[in-house]
Amino acid sequence: MNEAKYIGLDVHQATISVAILDSAGKLVMEAILETKAETILQFIRGVRGSLHVTFEEGTCAAWLHDLLKSHVAQVLVCDLIHFFVVATLEKECSRCAEGITLWLCIRNCESASVYIRKQYVTPN
Repeated sequence: MNEAKYIGLDVHQATISVAILDSAGKLVMEAILETKAETILQFIRGVRGSLHVTFEEGTCAAWLHDLLKSHVAQVLVCDLIHFFVVATLEKECSRCAEGITLWLCIRNCESASVYIRKQYVTPN
């Protein structure tokens, strides 16, 4: 079955923490990746289904958006600092992991996406 997968990324300069949830919100995989284009794409290629990726806006957001947009069904960059339901979402999350919070953003509030900056930082 080609089921939707919701991928939350917690992006840092050297590593990315990944949480993958199925359409029911069940955590199906967690991983830590090196913040390098080939490592990220290799990981994404190994995940089956319609992939919906979300991560918080930051210094690598535009680079990561451009990298992923042709490899997944959807890329959503969220501004969680100004996202009005973060407190509510955190109460609904038993783990309160960023990946799960981001999954809730992409499932429930797709209008939370933000602009993509024209200039961006490419890690390493």
